[in-house]
Amino acid sequence: LEIPISENSIYFNLGEWIKHNTYAVFDGEKLELKKY
Repeated sequence: LEIPISENSIYFNLGEWIKHNTYAVFDGEKLELKKY
C-alpha cells in the first residue's frame, strides 16, 4: 500500500511484517522488499 503524505513523502505499508518477516530498503531510486 502506497500513500502520498506530502510532496516529498510517501508512506509504504508493507503488510503483516511480524508473520512474514519482511522490511523495505529504499536507495533513493528503488524500493526493495527484503526478508529476515
